[in-house]
Amino acid sequence: MKIYFLMHTVFGPGGGVLTVVRNLAADLASRHEVEIVSAVRFREEPVHPFPDNVKIRSLVDTRTGRLPRRERKELEEALSAPSTLMPSNEPHRRTYSQATDRALREFMDSVTDGALVGMQPGMNLAVARLGRPEVVKVGEDHRPFEIRHGDLREAMIRELPRLDAFVVLTEDDARQYREVLDPGLRIEVMPNATPAYTGRLSTLENKVVTAGGHLRPKKGFDRLVEAWALVAEQYPDWEVRIFGSGPQEAALERQIDELGLGGKVRLMGYSTRLREEVAESSVFVCSSRIEGYGMVLVEAMSCGVPVVSFDAPSGPASIIHHGVDGYLVPNHDIPALARQIIEVIEMGPDGRRRLAEAGLKNAAERTQPAISARWEQLLTELQEAKRT
Repeated sequence: MKIYFLMHTVFGPGGGVLTVVRNLAADLASRHEVEIVSAVRFREEPVHPFPDNVKIRSLVDTRTGRLPRRERKELEEALSAPSTLMPSNEPHRRTYSQATDRALREFMDSVTDGALVGMQPGMNLAVARLGRPEVVKVGEDHRPFEIRHGDLREAMIRELPRLDAFVVLTEDDARQYREVLDPGLRIEVMPNATPAYTGRLSTLENKVVTAGGHLRPKKGFDRLVEAWALVAEQYPDWEVRIFGSGPQEAALERQIDELGLGGKVRLMGYSTRLREEVAESSVFVCSSRIEGYGMVLVEAMSCGVPVVSFDAPSGPASIIHHGVDGYLVPNHDIPALARQIIEVIEMGPDGRRRLAEAGLKNAAERTQPAISARWEQLLTELQEAKRT
């Protein structure tokens, strides 16, 4: 099968979606012809290298200085004209223009078989509107529907039912979309894959709790620090290590000082070896106010570390089996978070090992081969339905 993954661009630093697409495409390319389609190109090579077996296609090269004068002027005019395909509040609307509109129409018309898979809101709409009826058309959103507003929300409700399937990360996301989209649209839950971890598993004996992510309000590390003030009253010999960098760093440092938690809460900075660091701890905590999926929870499980998380919308509850491989705490209930951490501390290594073993099984079901197989099954079913 020929599979096209469509994205805003693959030439920038990207984020979680780009990582997901790169890994999925690389795995599928060992069995299928796979191409990643980037709406725009603005540098010679992508920031993140792609495997040799994955083709990259750029629809519009915005480096106008490389063109003859007349062509440069025409492209610059098209790039400066707003897109009519993309809703006004599409998060990456500035990426799109009349130039990309024209290129998307030409590309979609050229694809007569295989599968078109949009991986971001604007591309989902483009696939729905422009993809040929004989081609499998799929969209995926990596964020909850509740954050989609205005013109984008209206366009999604109107256009997404033209897809053959729509994919989301969690059951909660699926429920939200099923409430507003045409009931005839097939909506599938497909978690992001987590790369396999081959390092040393936790001994579950170190008196260390870890957390990780971008230091910004959404991630709720201030809530973890507040909860730790309660934990430290009973277990002053334990510490929490927070890995990550971001704009909230100074505020968190002040909060740690004000609560007298110096040496008990440590801001460790960004680490390229997060899972190895997590494996040095005995508990992992997710204190996010909102968490689209929560891949870091799966990563912690893959290290053999039990997890405690606020039941934030919408990811943690789709990952954690409460009381089996971790614990969910009512969102915003900081004393409850402290109590749950204390409970896991008091379990001792043997009690934590029971949770960790279940977590390892959970993580294994979310590795790239397992998720790729689910994608293959979905696309094959949709393709066969087209032929009947």
